[in-house]
Amino acid sequence: ACPVVALPLTIGGVDPPVIGLVCLALAFTHRDRPGLAGLALGVAAALKWTAWPAVPVVIALLWVCRGRRDALRCAAGAAGLAVLTVVPVALVDTGAFYQNVVLYPLGLGPTQSSAESPLLGHLIVSVVPQGKAVAVALILISALAVGASLLLRPVRDVVAAADRLALGLILAIVLSPATRIGYAIYPVVLLLWPRFMVALSRHAAPLPTARAASDPLPAPAAATTD
Repeated sequence: ACPVVALPLTIGGVDPPVIGLVCLALAFTHRDRPGLAGLALGVAAALKWTAWPAVPVVIALLWVCRGRRDALRCAAGAAGLAVLTVVPVALVDTGAFYQNVVLYPLGLGPTQSSAESPLLGHLIVSVVPQGKAVAVALILISALAVGASLLLRPVRDVVAAADRLALGLILAIVLSPATRIGYAIYPVVLLLWPRFMVALSRHAAPLPTARAASDPLPAPAAATTD
């Protein structure tokens, strides 16, 4: 029902599957499946840069809650898929890869996005001298601050991890010179979906076991005259 979620689902695009894969990784983490969580993160990261911040957040959550082994399994899955999908493309044309994957999302490439929104990063580039350098510096500072928060105040459940990831993405979206308001689908989903998921998992009834064909049907209840 939220417009920033409904619109991308209606018109298509890569953002809904990316945030869906991130949520799938969080669900696998909640179910203690670090390998599958890493694979989901790897696919998401191969699709778009907006999934990259989820990798350290999920790894940090697994490190705190499940231990180093599970965290490394997740990291191996995510990094392995990213390397298999990204490195061959980068080797074919390194210059084009750098322009499209690094410079274009930051608004620093020769091609400007037609979907730019007048958020803080865009205004900094337009008004402040050396605005692109200032915006990139602010993005790096915010990324380091969120990374430091994972060490100083570790996340200990899926909801806290999603909240921390949403905070990092909000900062990146607001400060990026080439951002667009459609990226709001990421923090909106991350702030709401994990809470629904955890609440449903707590109240879900166990599935009934399948009855064998040879099992007798239960006896009907006795009728009463009340």
